[in-house]
Amino acid sequence: MCGFLITCDNNIQIDKFNKSFEQIRSRGPDESRITQHKNILKMGFHRLSIIDDHERSMQPFFYKNKILLYNGEFYNYVHIKKKIQNNHKIEFHTNSDTEVFLQNILINGIEGYEDIIGMFAFAIFDKEKNEIKFGRDNFGIKPLYYYFDHKSLIISSSIKSVNIIAQQKINNFNLINFNKYGFTYGDETIYQNINECKPGIEYTIDLNMKTLRSKSFFNLKNIISNQKNNFINNKVDYFKENIKLHLVSDVKSCVLKSNGIDSNLIAYYKNEIQKKNEYIYFDKNNINFKIQHSQQNFNSISLSEDEYQNYFHEYLDSLEYPTIDGFNTYLITKISNQNKYKVCLSGLGLDEIFDGYGISKKIRLAKILNSLKFFKKFTYKPNNIKIDKLISCANCSDILDYYLEIRKISTQKNLFKKFETKEIENHRLKLKTLMLESLSITNISTYKKNDLIKLFEFEFYLKNQLLKDSDFFSMLNSVELRVPFVEKMFIENISVDNPNNINKRKYLFLNYKSILNNLNIEKQKEGFIAHNFYKLKGIKNYENIINIVNKKFI
Repeated sequence: MCGFLITCDNNIQIDKFNKSFEQIRSRGPDESRITQHKNILKMGFHRLSIIDDHERSMQPFFYKNKILLYNGEFYNYVHIKKKIQNNHKIEFHTNSDTEVFLQNILINGIEGYEDIIGMFAFAIFDKEKNEIKFGRDNFGIKPLYYYFDHKSLIISSSIKSVNIIAQQKINNFNLINFNKYGFTYGDETIYQNINECKPGIEYTIDLNMKTLRSKSFFNLKNIISNQKNNFINNKVDYFKENIKLHLVSDVKSCVLKSNGIDSNLIAYYKNEIQKKNEYIYFDKNNINFKIQHSQQNFNSISLSEDEYQNYFHEYLDSLEYPTIDGFNTYLITKISNQNKYKVCLSGLGLDEIFDGYGISKKIRLAKILNSLKFFKKFTYKPNNIKIDKLISCANCSDILDYYLEIRKISTQKNLFKKFETKEIENHRLKLKTLMLESLSITNISTYKKNDLIKLFEFEFYLKNQLLKDSDFFSMLNSVELRVPFVEKMFIENISVDNPNNINKRKYLFLNYKSILNNLNIEKQKEGFIAHNFYKLKGIKNYENIINIVNKKFI
């Protein structure tokens, strides 16, 4: 796990490069290194040592005429390493996943990504071809941003790091998206001309010709819509083996635990596999943390209201891009770091697989009310977001329209205070177009409703808010956050095994009843959130947070 920066432009001043590089230091506080190629290409790397902390695994990593910068974890690297050794007689010089990642891509090309179980962002510079390949994992767990105007190139793990050099203006499309949904969307970012790498895409920049091309190595529809079938019959064993892979580490790890099924299952299997009952639990009502180090060893930390308030303002001050989420991750990984945990496992992702937020039920209700023309006669714009969503659904024409109305967090009344009617409508049309293009969907009517909702949740909410915020705020505290449920074969197996789309609780109790009956599981779903509006002075709801964040970026 790390942070890296690449620039290719001899006009970029060294102090700008150093300031940009310093911006990502929290991503890798253990060791840092900068290297240059022909005084034009600069590469900086900050290391957070998780696997093979020896100097030999430090980056930039050199192999013949290639230089690798790599941020991530390759959980099945030992298996792939043996496969490469047996088939290609390659001699490895480290015990790290970094070297295996490079050899896997050099040997197998674009097909090499298929075998990787893990999360990653990378850049490979080929000195002979004078080109850079870069990209990130299937779901966008790890971040990677770039600015390329065919003269200057900047690639970084941090959007702020890029903009320190690029100095771009605010992108109005994503400013509206933030105000409506609480996050930005897509490869466009909050800054014009600074892009976020699309997940599952390998980019190549020819530094001689100054051209950019891309090639896809992952298709989300293949696993959500059951178009592939690598089904593993023993679901319990697969759950266990998947979590076991995500525990690969040379440093100690813990589970970020709530009262929900998701994190409790991970904690159960971690304890069974490692015989270590290590987790951190946050009680937002009492602002208290329970840190379980072992079966008999635990301690608790209680924050005063002033401390809680100060942490919240630290969180707001740290924002590199607009979001209303992530305070939970920021807070609990700060406690993780204080307790010497470099790796944390999260239950994030299972709700998106099972429609755990009840999006399909909400859409069904909106459609029923629509068919009765219940809200057609309403012309006023209410302050209540739930009523506002239903009124807005009266103008929906397809399931994506309904989904986007159900997902919003701001009322029409609040949006019209900030933006022109035409701006809001243009944003709506562009957002729909971008989502369908990204998912390669040309005809919505040919897909099952439940498959579409999963695709929308992964493409819109999971990638752009949950995964982005989880990585950013955990790495601010130099903690690597792992998400076992956001893994392609795991998702594919559940998609195949659950053709009737029964809900998460029913499915898991049907298959894991003997385990779950012995765990402390909440009866009613409550998300893992940290905002306690009764404890935050002057902040009563998410609209207050949106207005504070707007001032930071406008």
